Order: sequence, then structure tokens, then C-alpha cells
Amino acid sequence: MCLLVLAMGVTVGKTQPPPLEDDKTLRTESVWMYPIEAGKSTAEPYLSAKYFYDREGRLLRSTAYGTDAAIHHEYYYRYRNNRRERYFKLKDGDEFVDQVETYNAEEQLLSRINYNHQGQIENKLTVEYDAQGQKVKEHYLEHQEGTMKSIYTKQYYYNTKNKAVVGGRYDHHIQNIHHKLALSMQGERVEAYRVYSDKGPLLQTTKFVYSPQGRLLSKALFAQDDELSMAWEYRYEGGKMYASVYESDSRELVQHVLHQYEYYQ
Repeated sequence: MCLLVLAMGVTVGKTQPPPLEDDKTLRTESVWMYPIEAGKSTAEPYLSAKYFYDREGRLLRSTAYGTDAAIHHEYYYRYRNNRRERYFKLKDGDEFVDQVETYNAEEQLLSRINYNHQGQIENKLTVEYDAQGQKVKEHYLEHQEGTMKSIYTKQYYYNTKNKAVVGGRYDHHIQNIHHKLALSMQGERVEAYRVYSDKGPLLQTTKFVYSPQGRLLSKALFAQDDELSMAWEYRYEGGKMYASVYESDSRELVQHVLHQYEYYQ
């Protein structure tokens, strides 16, 4: 999915995602998955994951569940100055830190390091910003064959007038993949982004539609021949958001998810 992640960048950070209610602070987010069979939702949803936040919007705990409602795994988060540690609890009561993130004074992500069960670095992401605080580069490395190898870099380019991101570049150093990205902006919203090969031909286009309030309503992915490959639709009801994913023009349902939000009073 390297073509898709370039435009979206790294959004996992120190604070919560924007809640559906602007004047409220998100307390929990529950993610319910609907079973899919033959392109249709077939049964009642099951709880897939739940996220817990503090009043400052910081993620405190995330729990993933299996289809049998049993806990699959559970992560806890703690914050120390400019860093966030993700850890899980062992059966003997000890804690194991498997991810560390660092941030700058503006709470922008500077690095993310993941560790394996032996405590060794598994992979590392670093992020660079310009003097205006705009993200200009990401660099991802993995531990392979006893050394850290550079896997890919992403670069971002901005309009000098309104500071909106207008393009980028993706270079996968192992697979020798090189792509360029161009964005169409409406204010701070991305209306479309197009991915090109390094030599020029258009590879794919993604288009977005928003409500007057700025909520994302739909996203559509088109292939090189402008044929619809995948479509995402979003529906909002009070403290709930339904997200549906369809494959091509057949409208075959691939995924149906309910995000349910609870807020601090």
C-alpha cells in the first residue's frame, strides 16, 4: 500500500483524533466490526477494539478483542516530558515497553522506535520539519541482517503562499520504487491526490468529499485507467460514525465498521 500512505503521512501522535463533537473531550472510542459474507453484512457487530483517553486528549490504553470477545492484546501508554511509551503487562506483573515516540515542543512526532520481545530495535521512523513547523521528510529504517537498513523516505512540498502541502515524493530503497505525488487543496482540506511514477505516467487518483461542517463523507480510489478500484463511505449519527468500504463498481462490501464515541461531561 505504499502508494496510499504517502499522501496521508504519519498521523498517529500524542493526542486524540478529532472527536465528532467539537465542544467535547473524547473519553473512549469503541470499534465494532460487522461480519462480511458474499459482499454483505451478515450479523450483529462484535467489539474489535476500544481506546481510552484522558481529559488532555492523550491515549491511555488500547484493547483489541477477538471474535469470541476475549482480549487479544492490550497496550498501555505513559507520557514523560517529550516522549510517549507504549507497553504491555506480562503475566508476572512486569511491564515491557515495545514502542517509544518522541515529540518536539509543538507536540509534533520526531521519532517512533519499535522493539521486539528481546528488547532490540525492530524498526525506526524519524520525521523532519522546516522552520515553519511543516513536515518535510520521513525516513523509515528496519533492522535486517544485524544492521539498520534504510527502507523508504517520504518528502513533502508546500505552497509558499498558503503553506498547504501540494506534493511529495516516495522512494522505496529496497524495492526500487519511486513515486511522485500531487495534491489538490481546498483550504486545508485535500480534495484529491494523484500518484505518478518517477517518469511521469499517472498511476492512481484518490478523491475526497466533505460535508459543509468539514466531516469526511466519502473517499474514492481510481486506477490508472480512471476505473474505480475502491470506495469508502462515512455516515454520522450522534456519537457514532459508520465506515463502509466497497470494492470497485460492483459495490461489493469489503468492510463495515462502527466507531462509537463517549465524552467527558
